Amino acid sequence: MGQQCAGFSRYATEVPSVREQLAERMAVIEEQNLADDNEALQGLGQHPNAVCPKPKTISLALSEVQWTDLPELVKIYISKPGVVAAAEQSGAMLVDFGPSSVKMTVAEKGTTYVLDLNPLFDTIEPDFCSSKTVKGKRVTLTLKKARSESWTQLMASKPGTRTTPGPTATERMSVVATAPLVVTSSSPRVEAIPEEVQ
Repeated sequence: MGQQCAGFSRYATEVPSVREQLAERMAVIEEQNLADDNEALQGLGQHPNAVCPKPKTISLALSEVQWTDLPELVKIYISKPGVVAAAEQSGAMLVDFGPSSVKMTVAEKGTTYVLDLNPLFDTIEPDFCSSKTVKGKRVTLTLKKARSESWTQLMASKPGTRTTPGPTATERMSVVATAPLVVTSSSPRVEAIPEEVQ
């Protein structure tokens, strides 16, 4: 048994480790990629030591998107041609839905478009949100509201804070329903007055 272990350790020292083999292979691949890049640059008439331009990142402004508030959803529409063209390519668009944020990243030939909405006016249910591209027209982001509240704006008023919506329609109705009825002689109308006013 001792001889087998000794023989095994001798074998292990003679054969390069998997990590070493991978490192060598990666170095070869990097050299090949560099040679291919230099060849491509020379084909374009550029010097082999020239630096390729860095990808350009364009942040989309709120003024470049449209949105619609529906009872259970908020729909965001992006119609910028570069964004739509890039989104049509398979795998070119990544959308990250968070409880109070949405970040869409679309890459196209050295340009990356980013739409970062954080914080949103109110919370959403990320697992029920989706994105869709209508060919040649727009990208649509569909947000499922966590609460069926009307959104008066897409984002909270100030970064780091969230707009707190008022009472829901159901809550407002319950206040009116429990308020006593008052009839005044000067007015033929019947009015409901909330208890906190009395």
